[in-house]
Amino acid sequence: MSQEPSNPYAHQYEQPAAGGNFDDPFSVQAQSTSLLAIFAIICSSLSLVICCIPGVGLIGVLGVVLGVLSLIAIGTSGGTKGGRGIAITAIVLGSIAGILNTLLLIGAFYGWGVYRTASIDAAELVYPALETDDWATARLLLDSQASARYSDAELAAFRDAYVAAIGNYSDSPRGIFEVFGIAAEVSAATGATLQTNSNNMEHVYAHNFDSGSALAIYKLTTPWQGTSLDGFVDDITLSTPDGEFKLSDFDTE
Repeated sequence: MSQEPSNPYAHQYEQPAAGGNFDDPFSVQAQSTSLLAIFAIICSSLSLVICCIPGVGLIGVLGVVLGVLSLIAIGTSGGTKGGRGIAITAIVLGSIAGILNTLLLIGAFYGWGVYRTASIDAAELVYPALETDDWATARLLLDSQASARYSDAELAAFRDAYVAAIGNYSDSPRGIFEVFGIAAEVSAATGATLQTNSNNMEHVYAHNFDSGSALAIYKLTTPWQGTSLDGFVDDITLSTPDGEFKLSDFDTE
C-alpha cells in the first residue's frame, strides 16, 4: 500500500485560532480602546475647563493617574487594547490643569492671608482703643479728614451703642469657614454680606464680641491696595443680627 506524500506547505494555510495567533504575522487581532484612557481624557479635559476654581480643578491629578495606568494596561495587553494617544493626551492636559490649579490655590491662600491680616490688625487697633477711651489710637485707623470730622464724644457714642448690643471686642476668626459662618448668620438677619463693592472701596470682615458677632464694613477713602487699613478708613459699620451701628450716624454736624 503506497503512502501519500505529505504537503510541506499545508501548515501555511491553516486557519488561525479564535482571537488570533501572535506567532503568526498574518493573524488579525481584535483591538478595543482602553476604558482607562477614556476615563482619563474625560477627567483631564474637565479639570482643564474648571481649573479656575481652586481645588476642584485638581481632578486633573486623577486624569494623570488614570492615563498612566491606561498606558501600562495597553502595553501589557499584547495588542488587544488601544488608546495610547488618548492616554498621553490625558496625562498632558491633566498635568497642565494641576499646575494651573495649584498656582491659583497658592494665590488664593496668599490673598486671603493678606486680607485677613489687614482686617484683624484694624480690629485690634480700633475697638480696644475705643473701649478704653484711647481716642488718639482709635483715630489712627481713620483718614485725616474723617478723624477731624468725628469728635471724641461721637466716637464714644458709637462705642456705647455697639457695646450695649454685642459687648466689647473679643477676637477675630482666622479660619475662612468661621468667617463665612458669621457672615451667614448676620446676612440672614440684615442682608449684609462679605462681598465688597466693585471699586474695592470697602473692606469687610467678621469679628467676635463678648455677646455676639458682627460683620465690620470699613469704608475706605482710596481703593484697598493690599496694605494696612490704618489711615484709610472713612466710616465703620458693624452689622449684627440685632441691627447695624454706623459711625457716621453719630456725626452730629
